[in-house]
Amino acid sequence: MKLESIKKMSESKIKALSNKSEFTIQVEIIAFCRKNNIICFSVPNEATRNNSKYIQSGVLAGVSDLICINNGEVLFIELKDYKGKQSEKQKDFENIVSLQGLKYFLVRSLDEFKKIVIFTEN
Repeated sequence: MKLESIKKMSESKIKALSNKSEFTIQVEIIAFCRKNNIICFSVPNEATRNNSKYIQSGVLAGVSDLICINNGEVLFIELKDYKGKQSEKQKDFENIVSLQGLKYFLVRSLDEFKKIVIFTEN
C-alpha cells in the first residue's frame, strides 16, 4: 500500500493500521501461511548485515523480509508499518527481483497479504 493510498483512508482505518508494528504484521502473515499450507519464511538480515563474515556467506542488504511460495510462485514480501518507507537498498533489491521476472510486494497488513495470495492462486 502506497503512502498516497493511506492518506485517502478513513481515520478509523488509519488507526487500525497504525496500531501494528512490522513484527506484528509478520507474525500474523506467518501464522496465516502455516494454516494455509503456504511456504513462507523470514530472512533475518538485521543482526548480521554489517559483518563481513555474514556478507561473504550470503547476507544481502535490502533483501525482502519474507519469501513465500504459493502454488509454485515465489513472492518476495517487504513489510512496513503504515508509515514505513523502503530504503534505497530495498528499492534496489525490488528492481533486481523485477528484472528476474519475479514478484515483489510491499505489504502493510495481513489483509493486503491475503489479497496478494488470492491474486497469485491458479
